[in-house]
Amino acid sequence: PEPVREVLIPAQQINDLDSSGAEQLTMLLGEFESRGVALSFAEAEHKLRKAIQRSGLEEKVGADRFYESIEKGVQAFVRRQK
Repeated sequence: PEPVREVLIPAQQINDLDSSGAEQLTMLLGEFESRGVALSFAEAEHKLRKAIQRSGLEEKVGADRFYESIEKGVQAFVRRQK
């Protein structure tokens, strides 16, 4: 009954991001944005985070949409809903 407002990707198992992966995530982000859905990441390791930064995806998603833990991502979502 409630529309999806945000998707939180638990990224701890993602080791790297190549150009085709970055392209796919960028396309997904565009589709989400057109539907009013935010994209966030939790537990992205340093190597992945650097790859996301190099691809320009972090700038598109927003650096404030990356969380140290899933719990912190959920807490941020709940705070934004108030």
